[in-house]
Amino acid sequence: MTIAKRGRRKKKRNYDVKIINNSSSTVTQIPAIVVIGGTSKLRKSVLKAAVWMIYDQVGDRVAPNIELEIKLVNGLIQDEAVYGECFAADCMRSIRPRYFEIRIDDMLELPTLLETLAHEVVHLRQYAKDQLYEYRNGDSRYAGKRYPKDCEDVPWEEEASALEQHIYQKYSSQL
Repeated sequence: MTIAKRGRRKKKRNYDVKIINNSSSTVTQIPAIVVIGGTSKLRKSVLKAAVWMIYDQVGDRVAPNIELEIKLVNGLIQDEAVYGECFAADCMRSIRPRYFEIRIDDMLELPTLLETLAHEVVHLRQYAKDQLYEYRNGDSRYAGKRYPKDCEDVPWEEEASALEQHIYQKYSSQL
């Protein structure tokens, strides 16, 4: 796997990082992931972890079909009171979406940031495997049960919270 820099931005020298196939792999084997924001080193770390976590969570059959944009956002905790969030961009059109966006606060320490990424990848898996579905009115369906949009203590968050540290530790042990 080769990582390339693309899309230089003015003044800040931010780069979009995207996976490019090399001679030993094909395009269909690698999910299309773009990381925006943060430092170059941070983007590379997030990209590497995201590829591993997606394969771990959705498997070899679904992972190559995933398209993901990860945005490392400054001040997400202060502005929205969350470490990160995951959106299925095509959720309204598709039962099993393949286009996702994950936003994570870039001020987090790397281990916490990667744990947050693991949490959001669990949500990605829940959407991609039709375990979680979001209706147009904001309600959600999880494991066949419908939940209103203002419901607290939802089971999909409990699952993601329970798995985030395990996934992160499993990834860290592979390094």
